[in-house]
Amino acid sequence: MKSARARILAVFAITVVLSVVSGCATADRGSQNAFGLIQSRPAHYAPPKDTTFALSTKELVLRDSPTGRETKIFWGLVTITDY
Repeated sequence: MKSARARILAVFAITVVLSVVSGCATADRGSQNAFGLIQSRPAHYAPPKDTTFALSTKELVLRDSPTGRETKIFWGLVTITDY
């Protein structure tokens, strides 16, 4: 009985780890998503929606070369834009 539970737990743990690792890494450095907790899109110049707390890197750091990247945290609750 204990060995069956251990096997099921091991398969579940491996599935979760592989899901997290495969969701965070993309080869073309395009859009990235980690279960919706952190979403990142390159060259996404659309304005943030009204239902989010919007932050701009222009407000936080003085830079002259914006990338256009948009990062959403906690399923879009906070949106950080770099443009």
